[in-house]
Amino acid sequence: MHRLRLPTMPKTCIRPQLQTRLISTPSQPKPTPARAHQKPHKYDLHILPAAPSDSPAIADVFLHAFSDPFSRRMFPITDDVRSWWVDQFRRDIEQARAAANPSTAFLKVTAGEEGAVAAFAKWWYPVPSEGIPLDGEKSQTKTVWPPSSDADLCERFFNLMDSEKKRVMGGRKEGYFYLDMLGTHPQFNGRGIGSRLLRWGLDRADEKGVPTFLASTPAGRPLYEKYGFEAVEEYEVIPGYFQASMVREAKFL
Repeated sequence: MHRLRLPTMPKTCIRPQLQTRLISTPSQPKPTPARAHQKPHKYDLHILPAAPSDSPAIADVFLHAFSDPFSRRMFPITDDVRSWWVDQFRRDIEQARAAANPSTAFLKVTAGEEGAVAAFAKWWYPVPSEGIPLDGEKSQTKTVWPPSSDADLCERFFNLMDSEKKRVMGGRKEGYFYLDMLGTHPQFNGRGIGSRLLRWGLDRADEKGVPTFLASTPAGRPLYEKYGFEAVEEYEVIPGYFQASMVREAKFL
């Protein structure tokens, strides 16, 4: 495995607009408002497609799941940051559900009788080697980050992830699955929820016989290595903070 130290990218760097398309499922979920987190029975968990009304709950899960100092520097827990993510998730899910040819899944895990959102995942599949298609075209717009965020760091972080994904997977003409996001609320850690959301995509990748790509934080690597991912590159986002590009080859059934 090689460790790369990448040069600083300019502030004007353009990144693809965040979008999602939702995979068709046998039954669509009813809109589920954000609910208070309660400890459920350990087996009372359900994986469902996310609905736009889940956006506030998913934003809360995101902000609590990614709470290390680096993530807090990018996205502190402030009203404007939370509102930005609520709007982003709602727009992503709405666009996904309206897509004529869906190629992504935005999933939630609900827990307990009240249906609290305990975790979420955003899967792209299959992703052509040249990048993620957005309605047949590549849409590039300048992202407007929330005022409380570290906009320069956000630009650097997300652009490095995009460029690394294209560099590592650019030769995979057969396409690949891409785990864009996976987060579990800390209150529900230790229940295997992250593993279930991970297996959801890996099972489908194996059915299609294509690899899976993700970018991992240092804390997430043990889980992904457990499921067959290998770190093929590391890149330094800021001094001392490394991300890993990880690939899992398909296991043919």
